[in-house]
Amino acid sequence: MAYTRRGAAKRRLKDYSGSIKDLNKAIELNPYNTLAYSLRGISKDRLGDKNGACEDFIIASSMGDTRAQNALKYFCK
Repeated sequence: MAYTRRGAAKRRLKDYSGSIKDLNKAIELNPYNTLAYSLRGISKDRLGDKNGACEDFIIASSMGDTRAQNALKYFCK
């Protein structure tokens, strides 16, 4: 959970690359961490990786994350 929190903090600070790095580690440690997928998707979108962002939202959404379902509608039209 620490990597997820740090990734979220870096995203808020607009350090999107740093955020992705921490969220990658969070997902490596817990592949069912839907929040990490959603946050990583937002960071990827901010860096212009729309396809990567949508892939992360799809993964989190398939695990039942409602935030990711909303993000899919907003980011992946």
